Amino acid sequence: MVQGAMTSSHRAWNDWQSHVVEPHKDTCFAILTSLRQSYPGHVVTVAPDKTGLTKFAEAGHAKAVLDEEDERFYFWRTYVPADRRSSVDSGKLSDEVKFGKSAYHWDGHDFIVYYADFIVDYVFERRQQYYFILYDRSKTSGEIRPKAVDDLIATSTKWNEDLHDEIWMYDRESWTKEKKLFRSVQQAKWDDVVLDPSMKKDLIDDVEGFFNNEAEYREFSVPFKRGVILHGPPGNGKSLCIKALMNSLLTRPEPIPTLYVKSFQGCHEEWYNIREVFEKARNTTPCLLIFEDLDSMVTEKVRSFFLNEVDGLEDNDGLMIIGSTNYLEKLDPSITKRPSRFDRKFHFSLPGRSERVLYAEYWRGKLAKNQNIEFPEGLAEAIASITDGFSFAYMKEVFITSLLSIVGARRMGAEEPEGLDEVNGDVDGKVNGHVEGASNDYQDVLLWRTVRKQVNILRREMKEADEGTDGNKAKDADGNSKNEEEESVKALVKNFASLLAKYSVGE
Repeated sequence: MVQGAMTSSHRAWNDWQSHVVEPHKDTCFAILTSLRQSYPGHVVTVAPDKTGLTKFAEAGHAKAVLDEEDERFYFWRTYVPADRRSSVDSGKLSDEVKFGKSAYHWDGHDFIVYYADFIVDYVFERRQQYYFILYDRSKTSGEIRPKAVDDLIATSTKWNEDLHDEIWMYDRESWTKEKKLFRSVQQAKWDDVVLDPSMKKDLIDDVEGFFNNEAEYREFSVPFKRGVILHGPPGNGKSLCIKALMNSLLTRPEPIPTLYVKSFQGCHEEWYNIREVFEKARNTTPCLLIFEDLDSMVTEKVRSFFLNEVDGLEDNDGLMIIGSTNYLEKLDPSITKRPSRFDRKFHFSLPGRSERVLYAEYWRGKLAKNQNIEFPEGLAEAIASITDGFSFAYMKEVFITSLLSIVGARRMGAEEPEGLDEVNGDVDGKVNGHVEGASNDYQDVLLWRTVRKQVNILRREMKEADEGTDGNKAKDADGNSKNEEEESVKALVKNFASLLAKYSVGE
């Protein structure tokens, strides 16, 4: 490099540095102006961050070489820990470039690409990101928008909009492609879902059938859109069913994408985020749009706007919406009872005995090849008999905690977990595991005795929780029923109101 001479790269870097120390300017325009002055022989095109030129190159579809000469770039150096499932990789260091210049090669064309990430709102620390694509004027025919640049932008943007082992998630006012959620969904199989068989079939048929029967919808002039609500107490399989549905749609010959909405919260009003969600969904159809905990998302403040997006004037053709809630009663009737909004409701109640047997048999199948755990035929019936009122989440906790207790005891050199001999009866009155309709031949089965202990522990916790939340049982510091105390206060207020009314009319 010639001493004393300022290269185009130096000038652009110096202009960038001088600009960022001055607040409240149009940074994008300032960079554009600097680059046009610094590179008069190139056409400069500005493209938004969603163009994704960096990721496009990292995936091997183009070649990008960052200019690191004289440290004329700004980056954050970060350490990325290894995937917790890997015992080999120790993690890696990476650079998150905030301002830099790259030599970019794609489809036989050479470009200069600047990338800039800068703050536009110092109060909320909101940032914007842009690519500045420079192309040699001598290789154009005088176009302001060179075809090579347009083709690069279109190809890279389309590739970035497509999903690559990812799922779209909306949170904090933006859509991101989540690989972790995708991996979680991949593990959710319908074989792992224990549910009433007829309800399970109806749910699958309803969702899969919607996407299978588009032609029939068209033939009979039925609007090609649908809504479903999954409701019921927590821990009974709503989320697992949603993941299983997502997985089954992703593994179809022509995959159906899922858009998962985590929250409407952000700097903007909630109606803004609702509009962003539905605009993305309409541009992605046919697709599945998920709202978990719908009652907490659709508040009274935004309910009308949400409903207008669901079935207003906008075209929701090809859109399947699934909402879930633990509290159906909290949802306004305009959502739950109005046709054409949410057409079907599936109630996930506490599992009955037959479902609990199926769930215990599911675990028996999982442990079938484990030589260290005895799980005889018929034990599932016995376990189902002592878990009345348990959700699937509580059933899962029983099995996991029992197995971990056994493993922990054996690691300490013990034959079995401590305290099993103290389990003489169950909270619900069943003694020594002698349950109605079940064999008594399991007293020597370690898993059975460990499960009984864990069931007793959970029942005590459930009972204590009920007593702490039930107004008829909860006590105040003086030992009085809180419910009775509240009734006394209400009576005093009522009497005072009557006296006030009496004397206000001169009686």
